Amino acid sequence: ILAANALTLYILIRRRRQRPSEAKTTPGLYLIALAVADSLVLIFIVFIETVVHFVILDRRVSFGGFCPFLITLDYGAHNASIWIIVVYTVERFIGVYLPIWKYKVSNPRTAKLTIAGVYVCSYVLALPHFFAEAPTAVQDGNMTIYRCGEVENLSADYRLGLIWGQSALSYLIPYLVIIVFNGMIIYKLRNMRKIGPGIVRQMSEVTATAASTQKPATRSKNKPVVVLITISAMFVLLWFPRLVTFLMARTNNVDRFDDFSYRVALEVSSMLGVLNSAINVFLYAYADSRFRNDLVSILTCGRR
Repeated sequence: ILAANALTLYILIRRRRQRPSEAKTTPGLYLIALAVADSLVLIFIVFIETVVHFVILDRRVSFGGFCPFLITLDYGAHNASIWIIVVYTVERFIGVYLPIWKYKVSNPRTAKLTIAGVYVCSYVLALPHFFAEAPTAVQDGNMTIYRCGEVENLSADYRLGLIWGQSALSYLIPYLVIIVFNGMIIYKLRNMRKIGPGIVRQMSEVTATAASTQKPATRSKNKPVVVLITISAMFVLLWFPRLVTFLMARTNNVDRFDDFSYRVALEVSSMLGVLNSAINVFLYAYADSRFRNDLVSILTCGRR
């Protein structure tokens, strides 16, 4: 899984270095930032917290004082992975609906500053978890199980604020922005395709061209949007079960769901959400023919 993300980074970075036209665009920067965030999610949540602690160590070794740091790193990477998609969606939306702002927003310098801001804010907003987590020990028969849990005497208001704040940051706001903005982008592009065959609408102007040039120009212009809509749709699909389990717990008595079936649903929904950080390489290969060709070339050592 990490190898796939590393391969994605290699292809995207190499493309920007080898093709001067790529260095002047922003989609590659957002996809690189997303690949880095997804890799951090896999390292902290999947590898360290799950594989090492639960599988290799079998929860018999405590993380000790590292617990607050680990949970903060978990949530920071998770926030960055989601909000890179959100800001990329907003950037594409501005390019489609506000062409006068397109060249002020859709440029490498602005994209780099935006990405840096997303990473900083993601970890700053994860800091409240640092003060709410501590190593705990639970007796399971004759065996002591160690895990990262809530600190003792954590106030109910702090806990409730932490839950709702993180949920709004991870699910509610991103869902609203991604679904609404991508829906409006699709609506706009569908209307643009209905224009006569001799017209190609560029974001800031309408230019009359020969009918033979319309199809390639339109496809080339819309490729970043196709990739964005693909990864956005997969994000919504894979994180939806986690949103449902959250709403079930928040709108009902939590004790009613403190049973095996709810815990299974919670674990499955969490695994589906984390899966979102592992499959983007396949989504890029599906949605972008150039990425697919680069991937095939690397995997076949240039024989194809």
